[in-house]
Amino acid sequence: GSKFEKSIRAMSGRVDGLIIMSPTIGSEQLRSLIPQHLPTVLMNATDTSGSFATVSVDNRGGAMLAVKHLISLGHTHIAHVSGLDQSDDARLRAEGYRAAMHEAGLDRFITEVRGSYTVESGIPAVRAILSMTERPTAIFSSNDAMLLGALPVLRDQGIRVPEDIAVVGFDDIPRAAATVPALTTIR
Repeated sequence: GSKFEKSIRAMSGRVDGLIIMSPTIGSEQLRSLIPQHLPTVLMNATDTSGSFATVSVDNRGGAMLAVKHLISLGHTHIAHVSGLDQSDDARLRAEGYRAAMHEAGLDRFITEVRGSYTVESGIPAVRAILSMTERPTAIFSSNDAMLLGALPVLRDQGIRVPEDIAVVGFDDIPRAAATVPALTTIR
C-alpha cells in the first residue's frame, strides 16, 4: 500500500481522531482507508463521499475580495498568476479572479499567466507579465510563494511596488509579511 495507508495502519488504535489535509487523495479513497469509528476532519478538501466533517478556505470568495480591492484602488488591467489546473484551490481562485473582473466590466483586461505555486515559478510568470505590450498595473497571485519569486524580478527591473505595479497574494504566509514592501495578502 501507499505511505499514507501504512501511516493510517500504524496509528490504528493509538489516536482518538484525525485531521487530514491531502489535496491529492479524494474523500472516496480516504473513506476506504480510514476506520469508520475514527473521527476525521478533512482540511481544505471537498467530501464527495458525504462521510467527513470538512473545514475549507473560501478560495473563490477570497480571490474575488483581493481583485475587488485592486479594482477599488483604480486598477483595471490586473494580471492573475494562477496555480496548477489539478489543484481545486487554484481553479477556484482563478474563478474568483475572473468573476471579479467580469462583475466590474473588465473582461477585456483578463490576463492569466500560469505558475505552479513555487517561488521559482513566480519568476517566469512575472517576466511574461512585464513583457506584455499593454502591461498590467496590478498582479493578483494565486499564492504568496509565487509573489516572493516575482518581487526581486520587479525590483531588478526598477519597478516600484505598489507605485508602478500593485501586488496582492493569497495565503498570508509569514515570509510575505517580512518582505519589503510587505505584501498585501488575503486569507
